Amino acid sequence: MKTNWRAHYAICTVLVLLVIPVSIWEHAQPRGGPGGNWITLERRGLAVGLYIIYLVAQIIVASVAVGLLPRVNVFIVHAGVALARMALR
Repeated sequence: MKTNWRAHYAICTVLVLLVIPVSIWEHAQPRGGPGGNWITLERRGLAVGLYIIYLVAQIIVASVAVGLLPRVNVFIVHAGVALARMALR
């Protein structure tokens, strides 16, 4: 039981640490410079915000699933939750 939660915490930590490269990638994207386009959309923070929303939902649903299904492998639970969330989009 404790090993399931330990593996769950490790997976969640890796997912949280992936916010750093997503943020760096987003800030490295070129901005629209001066030009003839008078309509510009500010998309800064969109990728990080969407990833954080995905991450919060993933951690909540996976935590409930790990608590309810203690005999199932944690990696299968996380993969199943991710696939189910993509299918429900």
